[in-house]
Amino acid sequence: MLFVGTDLADFGDYLPYLTTEYSSFLLFFLCGLCGLLFLTGYLLNHRSFQGLAHLFDVSGKLVTDFVTIFALGVTLMNMAIMGMLLLVFIYLLGGQLSGPLLGAVLTVVGFSAFGNHWKNSLPILIGVVLATRLGFTTETSTFQLLLTAIFGTSLAPISGYYGPIAGIFAGIAHAALVSNITYLHGGLNLYNNGFSSGFVAAAMVPLLDEINQIKRRMNQ
Repeated sequence: MLFVGTDLADFGDYLPYLTTEYSSFLLFFLCGLCGLLFLTGYLLNHRSFQGLAHLFDVSGKLVTDFVTIFALGVTLMNMAIMGMLLLVFIYLLGGQLSGPLLGAVLTVVGFSAFGNHWKNSLPILIGVVLATRLGFTTETSTFQLLLTAIFGTSLAPISGYYGPIAGIFAGIAHAALVSNITYLHGGLNLYNNGFSSGFVAAAMVPLLDEINQIKRRMNQ
């Protein structure tokens, strides 16, 4: 893979071609989808929000199947909330919806049935933005920042289990790594953010576990 990536680099820099021509249509589609999910979930949950607050307190650590734990109605409402959160996040940072960003949002909406919610995902988003603002990443485009942040929510269980501060640091580490790891595989790994988040989790989880053990020993 490394040799092929090096050979491909001889053809010049990679130039991504993105269009925001259909941004308004994608915005309408995503808002409609989230609204439909929320309304369906509300009706299935007997026209109540019961269970949502409890769902937000779950860490998201595997295995966390919200449909099994809380039922379908609450899960659909959580999926809608995550979709709207990411939509607001995109426009707050001055982004425009495009195909890749829509795909990223829908991916997280899907995983919001299996561990993601606003409470454990928001620290990751904050961490990625902080990393960019503090110069810890080589990526400067808003599109790359948004894509990194949205896919970085794969680290949400770290935030949910170890706390929001750990989640922010996980987001910072993810942003710093994902902008540099492309050179390792030459763009041949389509799951660049997942590849990076795996490294971050492998490094942080044992460290955070050790810190927790030290704290417990000190409190005894």
